[in-house]
Amino acid sequence: MSGICGFASFTKEIIKQKDVLTKMTETLHRRGRDGFSYFESKNVLLGSANLNLEGQKEALFTQKVEGNTYTVVYNGRLYNPEEIRDLLNKREYNYSVGTETEIIIALYIIFKEECVKYLDGMFAFAIYDEKAKQVFLARDRVGAKPLFYSVKQNTLIFGSEIKALFCHEMVRPILDEEGICQIFGLGPARRMGSGVFHDVKEVKPASTLTFKTNHFVESKYWEVEGKVHTDNLPETIDKVRKLVTQSIKKHMKSNEPIGTLLSGGLDSSIISSVVSDEKESVLSTFSVDYEDNEKYFKPTDYQPNSDSYFIQLMQNHIRSNHRSVILTQEELLGSLEEVVLLTDLPGMADIDSSLYLFAREMKKEIRVALSGEGADEIFGGYPWFRKEETLNLPFFPWTMSLEVRKNILSEPYKRLDLDEYVRFCYNEIASATPYSGEETEEEKKIKRMFYINRYYFMQTLLTRKDRMTMGNALEVRMPFGDTKLIEYLWNVPWEMKHLKGKEKGLLREASKGILPEEVRLRKKSPYPKTHNPLYTSLVCEKMDRILEKPSSPIHQLVDQNAVKQMMRNNFTAVTSPWFGQLMTGPQIIAYLIQMNHWLEEYNVIIDGR
Repeated sequence: MSGICGFASFTKEIIKQKDVLTKMTETLHRRGRDGFSYFESKNVLLGSANLNLEGQKEALFTQKVEGNTYTVVYNGRLYNPEEIRDLLNKREYNYSVGTETEIIIALYIIFKEECVKYLDGMFAFAIYDEKAKQVFLARDRVGAKPLFYSVKQNTLIFGSEIKALFCHEMVRPILDEEGICQIFGLGPARRMGSGVFHDVKEVKPASTLTFKTNHFVESKYWEVEGKVHTDNLPETIDKVRKLVTQSIKKHMKSNEPIGTLLSGGLDSSIISSVVSDEKESVLSTFSVDYEDNEKYFKPTDYQPNSDSYFIQLMQNHIRSNHRSVILTQEELLGSLEEVVLLTDLPGMADIDSSLYLFAREMKKEIRVALSGEGADEIFGGYPWFRKEETLNLPFFPWTMSLEVRKNILSEPYKRLDLDEYVRFCYNEIASATPYSGEETEEEKKIKRMFYINRYYFMQTLLTRKDRMTMGNALEVRMPFGDTKLIEYLWNVPWEMKHLKGKEKGLLREASKGILPEEVRLRKKSPYPKTHNPLYTSLVCEKMDRILEKPSSPIHQLVDQNAVKQMMRNNFTAVTSPWFGQLMTGPQIIAYLIQMNHWLEEYNVIIDGR
């Protein structure tokens, strides 16, 4: 694990810009706290902030083979290193492949751009091929690890986080009209492949970018394939059980202290149970909650029950060493602005800050954790998978209404058609859905829903998980992001996934005997958020102070009277929460607090008029 960055130009020498590379690399110090590594040549400069895990001491490595020099800078974790080493031995590769960086280089030397097809893991890397005069960027299949870039004046500038790019004079923090539409129409999500800022892009999941002298090419190397599912129900249940358990076992291999996030929900409980059975020592499990949350909790369609009872059931079942991290409202508010510096954008408000604080506490006891992200997106766990009205929507079902956000836009930007932009982003991804050609119209709707969830909702959660945990130098792995599992489930019919009329019914059936029945049959409940009214009071007070300050940059984007009116009315206008239950009234205010801090800290140039 690490943070990576660099820049390249094959039309001019850049070796004298080492100071720029140093600044870029140092911005990533929280991702890699064990020192920096650099590579310098006249046309390519590479840097890494190193995190020493699993014996991987440096994320940067150079290999000279048959008169050519190859240099890789790598961030990630491979789950099939032995399999690749066997492949390399058969190809009579005679150089060391002890570390993952050496494995990446070896695969590239033999297979060039096709090397990514042999990798199973979460990763982002760049390889400089000296003889070919090219830089090759690649990102893992599900997009667990980030990689941003900008191409300006025949120069490629890239980094694990956007902040690294801003150290280069060619990349400026400009927010244009499309960026404003993303912040208000999609945020905290982003358009696929976008870094929100003008001319800042992100290598898409399962994609590569090859940069040469005066051009670059981005291509996709993996996608699910639409075909007819031929397994019967018992065979499907058995296959899912095997794929899930195999993935968990693969992801838990580690020489470092390892634990799991345990909410008492289906996904985290399956992971914790399998890991506990396989682990020789007592498993460390962790959960998060908020001061006085039980006192104020009210069941909703999105969050039908709280976690504590089910966590206790699982703790007793697997006899784990469990720690519950309880956060105060003041802590949540206090870290709202800090976490913006990890995401480089306004994020999921207190949902981000709570995970950041949670990860900080976990890091005191473990270095690697397993988490249940991805299960809802591939098994169909959200309410919008089951409702006819949401399946027919021409936009994302977790952003049911833009009215509140349109209403708070400042006057110069009320002319922006947020509805049309969101529809465009929806159609862009929905139209790419792979089908077998045998689906009915209803089956196509379901497949579209799965596709947009994996490429938008899941991406937002993976971004959050990466930034908040790597910001604490904690490596978190997600077994439900396994591509073999995703590929198999893509063509499993909805009747099987929604077995017995229950959300994630197929996964529930596959987990029989693994979990206590109460946990196995528990209705889905998402990552917990605070329900304490004190938090609402705190964010509203802070927002008032921001609005009262004439120099606050948020005034450029929002109508302060509309924001104040929303708070005075106790968010009665917020009838459709964003991202399920995760972003309701208080979180909208917290999001604006983050936005103000972001505009201020990054000296954002608003160029949308």
